[in-house]
Amino acid sequence: MKEYWFVGGTGYIGGATCDLLVQRGHSVMVYDNLLYEDRYLKFLPFTFGDIRDTEKVLKCAEDYDVVVLLAALVRRFCLCC
Repeated sequence: MKEYWFVGGTGYIGGATCDLLVQRGHSVMVYDNLLYEDRYLKFLPFTFGDIRDTEKVLKCAEDYDVVVLLAALVRRFCLCC
């Protein structure tokens, strides 16, 4: 059983992937700053944090077999304006 750490794991892709891994018996931890969410609703271990906090990210990453980086800052823009 591997231990997975999902950085930016509260989005659609991260959430679906975490669910699949848990169903297959793996340990999953989610790390996110909830920029696009009001709260974390899944029953998985969760750590609040920002990907830009490199010291915290590097320290946390040491504890896991697999690190999945899904964090992104999305900028919205309109081509019609």
